Amino acid sequence: MKSMRLFAVIAMIAIGRVAFAEPPSPEDEALLTQLRQMAKQQGMQLTQDQEQRFLEQQHALRDRVKILGLGLMMGMPGARQGSSAALPQQPDGHSTDRQRSESEETLAERIARLPSRPAEFVVADRKDGFSINGRAFVDPEGVIKNYAVQPVTGMVTYLVDVGKGVFFVRTTRAGADAEPITVATATRSDSGWQVETATGKRISGQKLTLLAAGLLVARNNSAFLYVPGKGLRNTVVPEGYVVAHFQRGDVGDTGFMLVERDKKDVKQGVGGLFDSFKSLGATIGLNKQEDYALFGFSSGKLIPMNISESDKTVGEYSNCRKRNALVNDCANMDFRESLYSNTGRNVGHYYWRINWFATQSGPILIAQENGLKDITFTDLASGKKVTAFSRGLGINGYDALQNAEGKVKVTARLGFSTETIEDAQGFLASTPEIRSPGGDEVPSQTEAVGSGKQ
Repeated sequence: MKSMRLFAVIAMIAIGRVAFAEPPSPEDEALLTQLRQMAKQQGMQLTQDQEQRFLEQQHALRDRVKILGLGLMMGMPGARQGSSAALPQQPDGHSTDRQRSESEETLAERIARLPSRPAEFVVADRKDGFSINGRAFVDPEGVIKNYAVQPVTGMVTYLVDVGKGVFFVRTTRAGADAEPITVATATRSDSGWQVETATGKRISGQKLTLLAAGLLVARNNSAFLYVPGKGLRNTVVPEGYVVAHFQRGDVGDTGFMLVERDKKDVKQGVGGLFDSFKSLGATIGLNKQEDYALFGFSSGKLIPMNISESDKTVGEYSNCRKRNALVNDCANMDFRESLYSNTGRNVGHYYWRINWFATQSGPILIAQENGLKDITFTDLASGKKVTAFSRGLGINGYDALQNAEGKVKVTARLGFSTETIEDAQGFLASTPEIRSPGGDEVPSQTEAVGSGKQ
């Protein structure tokens, strides 16, 4: 009987049809529910075959990850042949082995016991990490490769490289005298990331992004959000988009994450040349190219921005190996190293151009759009959008800082001067919305208010 069933399954695969050998698991049902919601929002009706093919792709990816994970564990020093190898012991005494993992409730209690945010709290970016109140934040076990901070609460999560492809994900209250808590261990390989949380949850994907209160693991069309002490959630990203490597904004409290157009490898021939000219036009503001958008993790809302992906490739990459005649794979392109050029910040990179905050009046987006000409504010709840700064020759970047009360201050570098708006929420509420009946934005009053005076 079993052999007949196996033959039937093989036969269906051979003729190109995928069918359920048994009812979908709860995890599969959750994925299908989100997929159907996304399709409905896009005005599409999925067939059963399309849903089944989607699940087959997810199952195949899981199988490959399991095989890779087994190989990695058996290759680790001290691992025993034929047994489950424990991941490296974490310095705070909590092993990532499932048998010794703690509960989400216990982890939440440990995080809640961290000291309060200091009254003075100024975070500055560094190529190899960050500084708090002018003092570099370092980890004794390795180099900090990425980080994310929540300025209102002072919570920071960072990724420290401890060698041999192993990284610790740690969280603490920045600026306070507190021992960081290791909330996960991540292993990187050619196939992507494998993450095991301190509570025993295992997640795998191509991208690992840090959030101020957790982490995000992304695959081609899906994302998994883990918040220590609260657990794991997942979503499916819209067709034609993938999750961006860097998330500078507040994903956890706003419910929005950054996605980018799914660009294939280097395009060749006339089409590729045309795309290059199009990207150049977008960079200097001659045409609209909405390669980035904020996506509502639960709502499914998509808010595109007029920002080209072409500038993100300009950075300092290292540890590169050639994939083919045109493409190099650089091991450090996913880390903060790629956010800088030889002269400092790579201001064209989307990381420096897109930021979003949770405020008392609702989530807001700050973005440098239309090449480098405009800085816009958007109310993510209502969709209202205004131009805050504008300069025909381009703006040399901006900084958006949120204080303990949640007020967002934005300072833009316009040529040889800097202009400031002290209250982004107030400016957004009091400024007329951008209107584009014919596809062109009506000139705002930004040239007059570029000084930040309201």
